[in-house]
Amino acid sequence: MLVLLLLNLLPIVGSTLYGILSLGLTLFFLGWEYLGYVQDRKRASYGQQKQFLLQRKPLIAGFSCGILLLLTIPFLQLLCIPLAVIGGTILWCEETAGYPLSVGGRGKEPAP
Repeated sequence: MLVLLLLNLLPIVGSTLYGILSLGLTLFFLGWEYLGYVQDRKRASYGQQKQFLLQRKPLIAGFSCGILLLLTIPFLQLLCIPLAVIGGTILWCEETAGYPLSVGGRGKEPAP
């Protein structure tokens, strides 16, 4: 963050880069935070956690954008945190199992 903060010393370009890079860093850490609960329960190492996030950048960015938008709404923040943990757990299960979870929770696609 210190490197990002030093970018503000550059006129015009620095503050623009700071805004873009700090948003990206915030999204990365939001994804890491809310996926961290399930990764800790599954005893994933630091390297495995980092690898999981870096291999799925667009997915984690989308997940984190949703969390960030919900966190900006006052009083909804209280519900957002447990919902984000649930969402992170579902995301982890779907990505590691290789197929989407069904409504019944049995891991099979619902019949059409």
